[in-house]
Amino acid sequence: MKLISSLSKFNSEIQTFLNNDNPFAFPEHANWDNQHYAINEEFLSIQGEGMHTGVVQYFIRLQGCQVGCYFCDTKYTWRPEKDYDKFVRMADIVKRARKSKASWVCITGGEPFEQDLRPLIHKLRLEGLSIHIETSGQYIPNYLLKIGSKNSPDFIDWICLSPKDLFSVKKYKTHQLMLELADEIKCVVTKKEDIDFYIQNFESFTNNGKPLILQPVDNDKKIAMKILESIKGRENIRCMIQCHKMMDLR
Repeated sequence: MKLISSLSKFNSEIQTFLNNDNPFAFPEHANWDNQHYAINEEFLSIQGEGMHTGVVQYFIRLQGCQVGCYFCDTKYTWRPEKDYDKFVRMADIVKRARKSKASWVCITGGEPFEQDLRPLIHKLRLEGLSIHIETSGQYIPNYLLKIGSKNSPDFIDWICLSPKDLFSVKKYKTHQLMLELADEIKCVVTKKEDIDFYIQNFESFTNNGKPLILQPVDNDKKIAMKILESIKGRENIRCMIQCHKMMDLR
């Protein structure tokens, strides 16, 4: 009964956050010892997207996403209420990540920042693991703004930002602060107009080696050629595909 009560309280706090118009609001968790997460799946694989392509990572795919992109290849992570029975104890998640022997953990979804990641990040870092997070950037929890040096227990080693301004069913917009915090900006391209939007709105954030990555939806070759024509002479913009799909990996 204690566990059911704890999960019910956590679910209520998530819903409170999601219904709050203030993007900087986030529930505080005083007790992390009994922390649980809504998890869809965990697995070991090779990162197939972005600048970490080819790196072995332990993937933690969180349940829940209100962004709603029509081309999403993980729609099974979206937030039907019936899936809220998929809560997993944080200590077990960390234990499996450590046993995987991977040096990197990729926290993905769904939309990871719909759940409070501080306890999980903290515990994973105590195990010496590096943290890679994939987010749409439409939520920015306040604790993310307080992270200091790499020695901080909440430090995120790599933020892969994938803006969904063009596709969000609720018309969410990417927070500018997230664009500044991100280590890479990775955008899905479905047509030529998408490319123009990304260059106009996101190229200015490609400073200090931060790349803007244009990824053709479903590895479409015709769209890849349109990207090629659009990024000539733009050294900070790259065209990259989903390599794990080419290798039939998760």
